[in-house]
Amino acid sequence: MNDNAQTEAQIYVEDWHASIPLPPGIAGPPAPTVELKREFVNTVNFTYSSDVLNLGDPFAFRIANPGGRYREKFQRGANVKLMLKNPNVNGGRTTLKHDGIVVNRTLTGDMSGFHLDVQCADRGWHLRENDAPLWYILQGATLERLLKDTKFIDPSWGIKGLVTDNDTTALIRRGLNNSRAQAQIDLQALGTTVHIQVEPGDKIADLVNAYCRRIGRLFTVSPDGYMQVWTPDENKAALYSINLHADNRRSLNNVMSFAITEDISSIHTHVTCIGEIVGGNLQTDSTNQNATKRAGSFINRKALPFRHNKNYADGDIFGSTSAKKQALWAYNRGVYDSWTATYTVSKHHQGGNWWEADQYCTVHDSINGLDGDFYVSAVTYTRDESGDKTVVTLKKPNLLKASFGVFPRAPRVSVPTTTVTVARETDTSITATEVK
Repeated sequence: MNDNAQTEAQIYVEDWHASIPLPPGIAGPPAPTVELKREFVNTVNFTYSSDVLNLGDPFAFRIANPGGRYREKFQRGANVKLMLKNPNVNGGRTTLKHDGIVVNRTLTGDMSGFHLDVQCADRGWHLRENDAPLWYILQGATLERLLKDTKFIDPSWGIKGLVTDNDTTALIRRGLNNSRAQAQIDLQALGTTVHIQVEPGDKIADLVNAYCRRIGRLFTVSPDGYMQVWTPDENKAALYSINLHADNRRSLNNVMSFAITEDISSIHTHVTCIGEIVGGNLQTDSTNQNATKRAGSFINRKALPFRHNKNYADGDIFGSTSAKKQALWAYNRGVYDSWTATYTVSKHHQGGNWWEADQYCTVHDSINGLDGDFYVSAVTYTRDESGDKTVVTLKKPNLLKASFGVFPRAPRVSVPTTTVTVARETDTSITATEVK
């Protein structure tokens, strides 16, 4: 088997045309069809990306367009698929890497020729760009029902279903955690019917991400069109390896180029999360305007040579214990964002596996002093005149997962019978024992 065999790229596109009214006497495009047809095999330059935190991963390609041959192809909104095939992966069978839609097309031309540039996105684009159905009732629903309801996830978007693990399935079958919105309902005047519902401007992705956050999960759409509610597996074995040396180990090198980026903007020595109690008896200390606030902190004085504060409010936090844990999560997320290693390698696969995100990669990089397993947060495939390349984006491991599991629900409101002074809590911080 030839380990240097080039990946075969197959692009399928749906013949589809928008029904846009035209002035009298002007001919329109042919009638719509829904058949996916294979248009190109290894004849185009393309870029494909997969990022664990991105909804609507992009895919782009450029094709020659002699004499406007493809002006009716790849219309905006048309379905498009990218299939990859390599004899060293999956037994030489084709693999679906992208199932999405055409978002943008640009026809260009000059003295050297004519081209069609096509920008695509996976089906997560629909969830990111669509407003949720107006006044859809969220109260009493479950996340599972939400994601399976055709009134919420429209069938025309081509999303195939929902994939979760066993633990996550149990969580999404619970009632939605509507956080402090439920407390606001409790405060409404008696006799008034009020529901927690979708309001104007609420995006589907924003709502789903909020509910997933409250159960300690992430949300994305897979390359084959399934919604996924998931959490990183920190015990996963490394699937790939990177070697970069300038000494007698140079024969092991498999890196074409690299970049290590370090930024202090998101690293904080003192992180404080502020929540506010709701529910229960809401009579408070009239002499203290912050009596209902609940603060929790994470402190790591060794993170920087000087103090760098981050104070933020979180509407899903109602007690100091949760605030402490959320402050630790914010600190970890800052460390995650502050450091990135990118390596460009040849080919789109390694060891019989396509390069993909949400995996681990063992790095032996004596030039930059890196040695260990790192988290693959994103990969980008490119195909151009120089051949197949993959840009691998690595992050420090075990920083993306939530600091705690399911968020506590907002306490229900009760009518007070006496005036009560709410004590202020003083033990509000966690101190780091080592620099992450």
